[in-house]
Amino acid sequence: MPIFCCLSSLLYAKDTSKLDKLINLPDKLFASIDKKTRGIEDKLNKQTDKYISRLQRQEKKLQKKLWRNDSTLAKQLFLRVGERYTDLKTTLTGTAGNSNVYLGHLDSLSTALSFIKSTKLPGELNGIEKNLQGFKDLQTKFNQSERVKKYLEERQRVLKESFQNLGMVKELKKFRKEVYYYQAQVQEYKNIFEEPGKLEKKLLELVTKIPA
Repeated sequence: MPIFCCLSSLLYAKDTSKLDKLINLPDKLFASIDKKTRGIEDKLNKQTDKYISRLQRQEKKLQKKLWRNDSTLAKQLFLRVGERYTDLKTTLTGTAGNSNVYLGHLDSLSTALSFIKSTKLPGELNGIEKNLQGFKDLQTKFNQSERVKKYLEERQRVLKESFQNLGMVKELKKFRKEVYYYQAQVQEYKNIFEEPGKLEKKLLELVTKIPA
C-alpha cells in the first residue's frame, strides 16, 4: 500500500466531514523529517563550535606575530579576545537576537503541519508537534550561526585593516580561510535542508488540496 494512499484519498473526498476518517499520516514521514532536521541541527552546532575554537587559536597566533612588530597595537587589538570567543560559544546555547535567517522550505513545512494540526483530525499529533519543535530548534541554530558569521566578518575586517597597515596582511591567510570555510559549511547545511525530500514534496502537494 503506497505510503500516502490514505492522505491521497482526500483528493477524492466530496464530504469534508469525513476527512477525519481519511487522513492518516505515516510514521515514516515524521521520522524522516525529524531525522533530517535534527541531523542538520547537530552538525551545524558541532561545526560552529569547531570553527570558533579554530579561529580562537588563530587569533592567539596572530597576537604573537603582531606583538613582535607593535606590542601596543597587539594589546589593544586582542584585548579580551578570549572572552569574545567564549561569548560566541555561549550564543550556541541561547537565543539568537534579531539575526533571523529565512528558510523557505522550513516555513512551508511548518505551515503545512500547523494546518494539519489545526484541523484537529486524529492521527500523529505527537509526530507533528515533534516536527514543529524541531523546526523551531533548527531555525534558532541557523540564527545563532548567523550571529557568529557576522561577528567573524567584522572581526576579519578589523584585523585586515590593522595588519594591512603594517604590511602583514599575508599573516591573515589562515584566519580568512577558516572564516570562508565556516560560511561555506553553513550555506551547505542550509541548501541540504532547503532541498525537499520525496515525502516532503508529497506532503506539501497534498496539503494544498485538503478542504479548508
